[in-house]
Amino acid sequence: MSKIEFPNLSDELINREFDEYIGRCATIMRSIFHQGDKRIQDFRDWAHGLPLDRSARLLFTHEHPLYQSAEFLDIDARAKSFENARYDYANLARRLGWIS
Repeated sequence: MSKIEFPNLSDELINREFDEYIGRCATIMRSIFHQGDKRIQDFRDWAHGLPLDRSARLLFTHEHPLYQSAEFLDIDARAKSFENARYDYANLARRLGWIS
């Protein structure tokens, strides 16, 4: 298997994208899943502790933040009740300008 590289992207840009993504997940955890500061910090610590090289770090940010947050919190995104979270995410993302 060949390794995916992003030679035209600086480490600074990749780290900024990663941090922005982690911030979006934290916002989702607080606003949609009603998690407190401790659980959100646990997620931040977990994400920043992952042994990811620069390419894997960038690829990590392409996971949907709603589903990444749910997975970390052991919430089943396939459950019927998750439809509310999808709806809440769409509203949140529009309000914050993540989607138009």
